[in-house]
Amino acid sequence: QKQLVATIHSIESEKELYDVQYEQLKEEEARLEKEENKFWNELVESQARLGGVYEERESFRGRIRKAYTLLQDLGPIHAFNDAFFIWYEGSYGTINTFRLGKLEYVERRKKEQVISKSINSGRITFDQYTDLSSSKSIHAAG
Repeated sequence: QKQLVATIHSIESEKELYDVQYEQLKEEEARLEKEENKFWNELVESQARLGGVYEERESFRGRIRKAYTLLQDLGPIHAFNDAFFIWYEGSYGTINTFRLGKLEYVERRKKEQVISKSINSGRITFDQYTDLSSSKSIHAAG
């Protein structure tokens, strides 16, 4: 009987030991499960941020393509030639209908023909233009 009681006590102490180990394993499982959930949440958040970065990158690429297309379309346009209408009104030379100075009739005809030929040939630019009141060419600094 003593031997059975000793066996029961040893089994009960082993059971207590196993119960303690079981509780420790349960705590470890809960900790690992919590860590796993944290990992998956961080992964989902990272994938969402990555998706946002990809969308932003594609948006920038689209804006760059649009700007490049606009640049290609506007490349052949010379803004000064479109912005400043050079002509004459009676005996006055004008830029955008503002009178600049009185022209001599004979000289105006000659200058008008030179300017007309230059415009038609595409050789006139804003960097070099003819002073309508004298026969000198003026080069704009810039």
